Amino acid sequence: MNLMLAKLIALAAVMPFLAAEGFAQDNIRPPSTAHLPPPVVGAEGPLAFNRMFVEQALTAGQTQMEAARIAAEKAENPQLRQLAGKITQDFQLLNQSLTQLAQGKQITPALSGGQAAAGSPVQRLDSLSGSSFDQEYLRLASTGHLDLLRIYQTEAAETQDLELRTFSADRLLVIKQNFDQLRPLAQEAGIPLEYEGNPPQYR
Repeated sequence: MNLMLAKLIALAAVMPFLAAEGFAQDNIRPPSTAHLPPPVVGAEGPLAFNRMFVEQALTAGQTQMEAARIAAEKAENPQLRQLAGKITQDFQLLNQSLTQLAQGKQITPALSGGQAAAGSPVQRLDSLSGSSFDQEYLRLASTGHLDLLRIYQTEAAETQDLELRTFSADRLLVIKQNFDQLRPLAQEAGIPLEYEGNPPQYR
């Protein structure tokens, strides 16, 4: 009996230590659900992407507007003069709308100087006349519209900004409509053009 009592006393003495060790092991066991911090997205990433779009779109749009304004007066082909007048109005409205939208989002684009500056494509265009003018305007307008289609297509497909995505998708239709009218005239003048993109569809 004395031996049994001694064993019980010894077991009672070590029980607190065993319990403490078990508690410590439970405390260092990793939780079943890891709490990881959310991925860090550079604060300038989306803003820089949208600023680049605004700068490219406004610069290219300004070139198209100024070239079309000249073509509306100087083009030899009456059909081209009429189309150039429409393009002038379209890009005037488009650039105004984009500028206002950008300002509302605190986007201040760093734009280059006037497109009619000496040595610019618009200045070279203005120095021509007759069929040479028509040929150069068709080249400048059709390739410029192709560039704008790609610029607006990229923004509509990739931006995280809902307003800019909707704006780009809507304006793509206007640019595409002008391009579709320019293309047969450009092809007739021997200017090869290919556009394989399709404006995104939003419901």
